[in-house]
Amino acid sequence: MSRSPAANSTREEKEAYSTAWAALQKLLRQGKSESGGERKCCFLNAGASGDASRGRFGTLSAATGLDFPDDGRGLALCDWDHDGREDLWITNRTGPRVRLMLNRYVTGGSHWLSLRLTGDGNTVNRDAIGARIEIYPAGSRVPLLRTVTAGSGFLSQSSVWQHTGLGTAERIEKVIVRWPGAAPETFTGVEVDGFYDLKQGTGAAVKWLPPDKPNAFSKAKPGAPPTEDSSEVARLVLLSPLPVPETFLPGPAGKSGLLLNLWSSTCLNCKAELKDWAPHLREWAAAGVPVASWCIDAEGPEAARVAKGSGFSGSILTTAKSGSKGPPSELPAMLDSLQKGCFGLQKDMPVPVSFLFDFRRRLVAIYKGPVSARQVEADFALLTADDSARRTAASPDKSGRWHDPLFAVGVKGPMGLLLSDGLKTAAEQLLLAAVSYYEAPLPEDAVPAQENWRRMELASSQHLLASWDLERKDYPSALRRYTASLAAAPALETRRDLARLYIGLKNPKFYPALLEQLEEIVKVDPNADDLGKLGVLKLELGRPAEAIAPLRESLASRPDATNYFQLGQALRATGDAAGAADAWSHSLQTKPDFMPVLNNLAWLRATHPDASLRDGAAAVKHATKAAELSGGKHPVVMATLAAAQAETGDFAAAEKTALRAKDLATAAGDTIWPPRLAAWIARFQQKQPVREN
Repeated sequence: MSRSPAANSTREEKEAYSTAWAALQKLLRQGKSESGGERKCCFLNAGASGDASRGRFGTLSAATGLDFPDDGRGLALCDWDHDGREDLWITNRTGPRVRLMLNRYVTGGSHWLSLRLTGDGNTVNRDAIGARIEIYPAGSRVPLLRTVTAGSGFLSQSSVWQHTGLGTAERIEKVIVRWPGAAPETFTGVEVDGFYDLKQGTGAAVKWLPPDKPNAFSKAKPGAPPTEDSSEVARLVLLSPLPVPETFLPGPAGKSGLLLNLWSSTCLNCKAELKDWAPHLREWAAAGVPVASWCIDAEGPEAARVAKGSGFSGSILTTAKSGSKGPPSELPAMLDSLQKGCFGLQKDMPVPVSFLFDFRRRLVAIYKGPVSARQVEADFALLTADDSARRTAASPDKSGRWHDPLFAVGVKGPMGLLLSDGLKTAAEQLLLAAVSYYEAPLPEDAVPAQENWRRMELASSQHLLASWDLERKDYPSALRRYTASLAAAPALETRRDLARLYIGLKNPKFYPALLEQLEEIVKVDPNADDLGKLGVLKLELGRPAEAIAPLRESLASRPDATNYFQLGQALRATGDAAGAADAWSHSLQTKPDFMPVLNNLAWLRATHPDASLRDGAAAVKHATKAAELSGGKHPVVMATLAAAQAETGDFAAAEKTALRAKDLATAAGDTIWPPRLAAWIARFQQKQPVREN
């Protein structure tokens, strides 16, 4: 069983789970088996053995034909053709996605019974979930049991009909239904080999007659392997053109587009394709679609010789060496990631492979394997087609009707593959091309769903680009992209990232913008961290009254020494000295050595005009500790200690400490504290304490 991370899992556990999940998804996209190709098993219950604690089971896997190598998922039982034998519906992760296995087992005179229960909807639910059925065949004291359940396996629900094999029994004495939460009920009128409805409160079974037999099923036959003419197998038309950067193309597009073809000098299919295309090259170029033919495994002269031998007269590209012209060596890997990102099943790029781009460098179609000149010419119409025509071309079934608009896969798939292959520069270039495309106006006939899809793609692309800007410390660009992402589609995570960037810049000019983001965040997610940041920011902006509520809300769910300190500051600024003292006391309970809190609380206890708030002994205690933490070298802390000593009546110590504070302030170049401390010293000499104004 997989161990999904719990709410209290560590960061390392969550990251390990995410890494493992990503690796599994990569294997599945590559067409690998999640079960290692293990064949499915079917077991026969052969009854009890001599050991009462163990049953006996024999495998019928091969004999029944159920030993498929599929990656099986769901299994549901039902008598599909109403012949008294349960059939199987099987779903798989891999193709075929669904199998119907009809039971053709010869019963040899054995009998059966199928029952459907209905509760009264008052004392028992209509579906009778939880009801237990006891079937007593004639001559048996031990009933056959069935229980009505909701769900019968992984993502499966078997038929509501409760099917029971009766063996050679030809008569049923009684059927008892033990309804969940209601009295048991005995039903009469039940016979073998039939379907019966049992409704709560009636006591009588009603025979149900199945509809006419469905048309006979024919056994499925394996599909014929694709041939060279079966272009649909190797052809992918994108529902919406995928914008790509110029670096993904080895040459400029024509007035209509570009056909990029990759081939190998040793590939027979490649040579046949070149020969098929050769007579059409000039015609295609005249139509504005030049061919960029790239031999990926041979030097220029050898590639030209092979192409000429196939009758191909067009120019041949080969991979560039250092200092020479030609496609870069990493381009095949970039194109491979591009084509994999457009397919659910991600297979390595074959040769030959071709990419059809329109004149805006947008990928329109991919041909995996050889494609005929006739098909290529037909697909030139896709270069200027609207969404409806492109959707029809992309669908194997041309006769159906679409209920909802369909969209392209977007750039996330190819981009993620480029990143995993270490091609981050190419991934960023692809994302930048996508942003330019998503920012362009939609056609006039676009539906709201298309607009929403494009906004979401634009928002996520800008968000990711902003994160890469941060890695380069390009903060102005990151700010622009986060802002653009929010304008396209406001998202909580984007707001958080933008707020973190504002905080990291430590520039007061961004405080109003930061305030806006934090207020929007706490509307959606009033968490302790962001509420605390909001309160502190409002305090920084000179709005202490507005800071109190978010700070209190933050502290209610998570006590924090710093936020208690800031709450005390806000309360003190609004005139609530008692509340400030209480907040600072809570801060010290969480963090006893918090020097700013020690100093502030000592000052309040030593100098406040309200005698009920003054406490000289407590003030000296807090101020002494603050002085020790500062090494006795902070003039303001030493001034607070002097005021505290004066409050206890120790004016000699207060005068001495004030002189020390005055010297420290003078040495630091302070112009405010020295004259203030001189006035205090005069008061201390007259045995007068310090009071706040």
